[in-house]
Amino acid sequence: MGRSGRPFPYRLHTRSQTSRHTDRSAGSIRRYRYSGSLKSSAPLRTLLGAVARLPDQARLIHLGTLHEYGPTKAGQAVRPGARPYPANAYARTKLAGSEAVLRATGSGMVNASVLRLANVCGPYPSPASFPGLLLRVFRDAAAGRSASLSIADARRDFVDVRDVAAAVVAAGDRAQARGQVMNIGSGRVMAITDLVALMAEVSGVPRRRVTERGVPAAGLGGTWSLADIGAAERLLGWRPTIPLRDSLRDMWET
Repeated sequence: MGRSGRPFPYRLHTRSQTSRHTDRSAGSIRRYRYSGSLKSSAPLRTLLGAVARLPDQARLIHLGTLHEYGPTKAGQAVRPGARPYPANAYARTKLAGSEAVLRATGSGMVNASVLRLANVCGPYPSPASFPGLLLRVFRDAAAGRSASLSIADARRDFVDVRDVAAAVVAAGDRAQARGQVMNIGSGRVMAITDLVALMAEVSGVPRRRVTERGVPAAGLGGTWSLADIGAAERLLGWRPTIPLRDSLRDMWET
């Protein structure tokens, strides 16, 4: 609902982004290639057609992912205008969805914006995401159950789900967001090992209770992923407001 009490005149479109460890495993990516990517365009075409027939020109907010850009160099923040080089079937499918939405907007078929998300954390994470896995592992450790975690030597941009929600609302409200691609992240990176240490601090669970195994950063994000959020700041008046420590604490307590 908007501040006036009326529903926001936009629709949200996203597909789940799952991970067993730091990124999707090679096996899960192969399974996605055969079970999902070949079928994904038909639902999106149906959605675009349905939105086009709505009488109120609702704003469609499409949630993509930074993985659409492919691997990026350490130290660099990826900009919305960067040429995408998706590294696998999952990222290619996400990019195809974003591009279809942008083409439909350019032709006047729909009124849409694309938000490409960094790694989302905070209350009620997907159990299949890395923050969701981290939560489950530390709850197992707190309960005295066996707890183990595979950790890559990688650095990631993490953003709280409530900041993502605020960006969606802003994108639905701002006329200048039509047809635009904006990255939504914290604008900062954190090493995965440091994220685990921070989770131990906010949960009060000694880190030694979790068995950690090092693994190669061979999944979606490579060793570095950082969002340039300048376009979202400029077009939406949006900035992330929830510190990562608070995000993890609230994730633990919900």
